[in-house]
Amino acid sequence: MTGAHAEPWEAVGALKLRLRDGLRWSHHATPGGVWRVVRNPLSGRCARVDRAGFVFLHALDGERTAEEALAIAAETLGPAAPDREEALGLIAFATSAGLLGQSLPPAAAAVVERRSARRRAARVQRGLSVLFWRQRLWNPDRLLDRVAPPLSPVFSGLGFAVWLLALLAGAWHLAAGSERFAEALAGALRFDPAYLLGALGVFVGLKLLHELAHGVACKHFGRGVPGGCEVPAVGLMLLVAVPVPFIDVTSSWLIPSRWGRAAVAAAGLYAELFVAALAAVVWAHTAPGLLNTLAFQTVLIASIATILFNANPLLRYDGYHALADAAGIANLGQRAQAMVTGAALRLLGVPAERAFAAAPGGESLGEASTRQRVLLVVYAVASTAYRWLILAVIVVMVGGQWLLLGKVLAAMAAVGWLVLPLARFVARLRRELAEAGRGRRALAVGGGVAAAAVALAVLVPVPRFAFAPGVAEARATAQVRPRTGGFLRRVLPAGEAADPAGPPLLTLADPALAAERAGAAAQLAAARVRLDAAAGGPPAEAAALADRCAALADRLAELDRRIAALRVPAAAAGVWIPEDPHLAAGDFLAPGVPAGVVADLSGRRARLLADQHLGPRLAAAMGPGGRVTVRSSAGRFEARVLEIAPAGSTRLPSAALGQAGGGAVRLETGPRPDAAPGGEAAEPFFEVVLDLVAPADGRPLPLPGERLRGTFRLPAEPPAVTAVRWIRQALLVR
Repeated sequence: MTGAHAEPWEAVGALKLRLRDGLRWSHHATPGGVWRVVRNPLSGRCARVDRAGFVFLHALDGERTAEEALAIAAETLGPAAPDREEALGLIAFATSAGLLGQSLPPAAAAVVERRSARRRAARVQRGLSVLFWRQRLWNPDRLLDRVAPPLSPVFSGLGFAVWLLALLAGAWHLAAGSERFAEALAGALRFDPAYLLGALGVFVGLKLLHELAHGVACKHFGRGVPGGCEVPAVGLMLLVAVPVPFIDVTSSWLIPSRWGRAAVAAAGLYAELFVAALAAVVWAHTAPGLLNTLAFQTVLIASIATILFNANPLLRYDGYHALADAAGIANLGQRAQAMVTGAALRLLGVPAERAFAAAPGGESLGEASTRQRVLLVVYAVASTAYRWLILAVIVVMVGGQWLLLGKVLAAMAAVGWLVLPLARFVARLRRELAEAGRGRRALAVGGGVAAAAVALAVLVPVPRFAFAPGVAEARATAQVRPRTGGFLRRVLPAGEAADPAGPPLLTLADPALAAERAGAAAQLAAARVRLDAAAGGPPAEAAALADRCAALADRLAELDRRIAALRVPAAAAGVWIPEDPHLAAGDFLAPGVPAGVVADLSGRRARLLADQHLGPRLAAAMGPGGRVTVRSSAGRFEARVLEIAPAGSTRLPSAALGQAGGGAVRLETGPRPDAAPGGEAAEPFFEVVLDLVAPADGRPLPLPGERLRGTFRLPAEPPAVTAVRWIRQALLVR
């Protein structure tokens, strides 16, 4: 153990350290090995260490030096024993957790502080996460001791049955009012101070209930633990500037049953979903108003948001801890990251016994089965990708409102989540290879890998694809608008063939118009009699009667034209598609209002909506004649570009594309007198008109009005160029 860290070890190795009296140790067997949980009786907090850490710390009895304790660990564990660097980390861990029964001398304290990976990471986290803050407020243990017994039945079999029935009732009410819920959901993300203040109050109230459930569950499932499970602290933290309460239930690690530990981790979700179910019932049975809005916000926050974040095992919240405890894999995230890091180190020449031995549970990673290794690697990749996705969404949302702050957050994230971890990996790689005498290989392999990665990102173009929603329509349509209003007497059935020489599409009746024509005809006949009687009389009187007869004749002709217009023929051959599929005799049709279309179904067109970033790129990359792939419920179809709109628009060609109609386009929430019939999009888009090509296998083309998804193949470019453009567009979207 005479590695590169002998000099700082001299300040600690000669110290005779001892653990605090009264520490309570327990062990838990998991598929990853045996873990020791220690409880500090003064603070009530618990901590976990692996076998190597336990052996070293347990050897610190005040009689032996740290160097002698390290020698005992090496004799007991062999290659799995901690080295001096790891021993320094364990001493720093024991110091921060209050496990040592003495204070370190100033020189040793400085070394431990400098070498402590945990403190170093905490400083970096505090420096880089200005929107995240955490503060303990008070000890709720006595309060929970009083309230836990009467609330414990919620975790019994009967309580679970009631919870399940409530969830079924809530789901049934939401399914019954799905259209109404979708409309409310479309307007949920609006900047209304009163609405947002109510949502914030609901959020904080739900989180208080969430943390209370954790505390009660910890007391309930920890009844069999000697001395019970203590809950030493409750506090407040800021999560992206939003106040969120938290509670310390690390004592649940003392619960012997892994299912009990998982239940404590999932208790907050359990409580929130129950409240969401009750709120769904209230929302379904109340009219629009304050109570209805608060119930809707409760459903949204306590179910959808909770499932996406708290229940998601890819984020280190309740779902993660519940999964780790239920699967019996302590420190799942750390072990997964250690597996990926160890695999990378192993590929770069680090011996296996060192590559897989520097993380909690590290002594078992090198001996893990192939199945366990695959699971850990998959979890590490998936969780890292998801956290980056969440971070990107936060940066885009913040940057959309405050561009400078968004850029600062993006830079801080790049430093904290990319540059610093990469620097730590490189430093560890150099240290491990230097101790193994493989420094030259490290430089050659590391330099080659870095150069290859940069070349791939900057120089090698890769295919790019873009996607856009759209709607199918007939190749040619003739809109039908009655020129004269009236009550419908007969209508051609929907889907029937229409022809200008065939029967009319609509036959209307207007009794008032018929009566008006009869009156006009009677007046004309009377005027003509008077004109005949005035023959030979004064010329002026005859001229006036002649003018009146001409005016009445014109009026009668106009009424005849209006009566003839009550029969609405087809303007072109095709298929009759009424605007209202339930159109029936007796309905009133106003003049000039669309009643339907005659569509030529021998071909189809599609209208795709490209956002304001994709539209100009499509115009530059492809013009008329470009090929596009379109997908619908009937499969995949080829299409040809007919036109790309030269300017953006917000008028949707079909209501089916908006969120209220089941589409993906976000709609403008405010009323507009000039709104398009299909709705107004919240962001401008470029309309791309396509001509669908009939498939060779004879499959029918999509029906008019059916939603589509278009895929555009764009010119290849290096990933780095794509990433830079995406970040710029995301921050400048508003």
